[in-house]
Amino acid sequence: MSRFLVIHSDDPSLGRGSRGQTLANFLRCFAGYRNVRELASSELSRRRSETAECVFIGVPTRLKPEQLSLLRASQIILFDYTDAPDTTWGASDSSFLLSLTNRYFKTCVEPQWDPSIHWGCLPVQTSWKLTLELWKRSVREWRGGGKIPKKEVDIGLSGGSDSFQQKLGSKKVLYPQHLKWMKELACQNRWTKWGGICVDKKGLADLQDRYGNVSDIICRQSSRLTYRKLFQKMSASKVMLAPAGRSRWTRRLHEAVYARSMILSTDLSESRLLIPQPVQNLVYVEDHKPVSPFIPVAHSLFNVNPDCVLDAERELERYLRFGQYSRRRPRVWERFEEELIGVSFSQTATRRDSA
Repeated sequence: MSRFLVIHSDDPSLGRGSRGQTLANFLRCFAGYRNVRELASSELSRRRSETAECVFIGVPTRLKPEQLSLLRASQIILFDYTDAPDTTWGASDSSFLLSLTNRYFKTCVEPQWDPSIHWGCLPVQTSWKLTLELWKRSVREWRGGGKIPKKEVDIGLSGGSDSFQQKLGSKKVLYPQHLKWMKELACQNRWTKWGGICVDKKGLADLQDRYGNVSDIICRQSSRLTYRKLFQKMSASKVMLAPAGRSRWTRRLHEAVYARSMILSTDLSESRLLIPQPVQNLVYVEDHKPVSPFIPVAHSLFNVNPDCVLDAERELERYLRFGQYSRRRPRVWERFEEELIGVSFSQTATRRDSA
């Protein structure tokens, strides 16, 4: 019997990682390859039972009650890697799924979501492109390179035009924080800036239909922006902006920590994450507040204590190794095991992590 069984989501808009591969790889890293199995929902037989200690079911799913009733597990947990707030049922038989379990895992959990659901945190997706840049930098530093990159630009921002879905009561409201910050800073000449909204022609047309002229906030590159160039630009920025994308947490938050920059971030103070976001180089901007008043605050913090960006990176590397999950960094697995047994991250766990 396997310890873990991951049944992939049937959402066709998601890549393989978001359908369940990311979770399975994380489990294999710490629990061992033989203890983890993966199945597509179409591979789940209507006649043969599947047995595991813990079964993760990706939603939305096309699984029928007769298939789900054949699962034999001590624990069943629903999960989704979508950026939508709260549950994402799609075509799922939500009533039957909730009769099996009220456990539901997402990468970033918000306090205003459905209180009848027992929420848990998923491991976030990692990037091998980032890991390659970190390995190359470690070699340069081993040969005598500097620790804090030269900061040639005051503010950096690069991202898509996605809007954050906020849940207000029973409604889901779009909040284009990314675009609002860029429009605000486009009118400011006090700081040097790079970046903007990265969209294709179709995305640009959609933005113009919704918001009018956005030419002043579009990222224009004379050549293709490779990940190597992107990371170099982030590293050269004193402050990186990390507004909400489709969800409140985005990968840019980890990238900015590894770029050793200060971060102006969407407000994560009440959000739950499997890996706590380092706060040493972080300044939160409340929802619907202007971002420009916080830029001098971030600059001042950096000028007073530039080593805070290194402290933040060291904190993140307590959970990741060069941006990847590793058995050499068991803290993240310990926190995940607490999630499995239904224990929220307590003050005791927080004190232990800060020890």
